[in-house]
Amino acid sequence: MDINELRDFRSSSAEEFFQFVAGEFLAAGSFWLGIERAITVPVFYTDPLFWICVVAFLAGTVIAVFGYRQMHRRKSRIESIIGSARPDESDSST
Repeated sequence: MDINELRDFRSSSAEEFFQFVAGEFLAAGSFWLGIERAITVPVFYTDPLFWICVVAFLAGTVIAVFGYRQMHRRKSRIESIIGSARPDESDSST
């Protein structure tokens, strides 16, 4: 594996990005639906949909955090490998 392949892998982290986006979508949707249920239902803490929203918000947050951490860990690991590479292995543009 050469340095150019690592640079390509660093810039193409689609799986981690989509994991982050899916988690954010789930968290945001459940948050606003939970707020709506808390405002419109007289005794919202007995409403099952409100508690489903709470669980979905927590799950979406966990998915988003792990996606972000995985993406950041991958990029920083690849950057450390590129940074520690010998100059004669890198391309001439850097």
